Amino acid sequence: MFALAQRIAVRECRTLHATKVSQPRRVGLRFSSNSAALLSQTADVYNSFSAKAAKSYEESKAVVDASLNGDLNNNKVVVFLEGTADAPKSEASLNAIKVLTEAQVAPFLCVDVLQHPAILGFAMSKSNAKRAPFVFVNGSFYGDHEGLVTKHQSGELQKTIGNSARSTGVFAGELPVASY
Repeated sequence: MFALAQRIAVRECRTLHATKVSQPRRVGLRFSSNSAALLSQTADVYNSFSAKAAKSYEESKAVVDASLNGDLNNNKVVVFLEGTADAPKSEASLNAIKVLTEAQVAPFLCVDVLQHPAILGFAMSKSNAKRAPFVFVNGSFYGDHEGLVTKHQSGELQKTIGNSARSTGVFAGELPVASY
């Protein structure tokens, strides 16, 4: 029995080495050495996804509003981002989490816009912005990625929604761990 299995494995191994490896199929975006073309194509894909998200939100507006408006009203800070606070899925979302953590904005609620297109559509319609992350404070739109970074650099983020509490003891002066 073992010898038979070994012969089959050897035959499969020879077959794998004998076959010519073909080029991978290119699905979706065209590959190009021109980085500007790749950025343009990425922007086109995101714009298409945003349009679908807005349409999905309009189709299920009542249900989505009932759920997400409650979250906006019941939490001081709500962040709509790509991914979660523990695992952001874009550089802009990662930067937003870093900035909010450094300013000690806690607690805040994170909502993953990639879970359903209608969630992204809701955030886009409430903020009049096209790109995540979207930060809402007391139910009102506070800023997107660029606005958040600008407010952080000027110190406004720390003053308006941050927490000035620092740790004491062995790690005196360091930031306490944020609670999301």
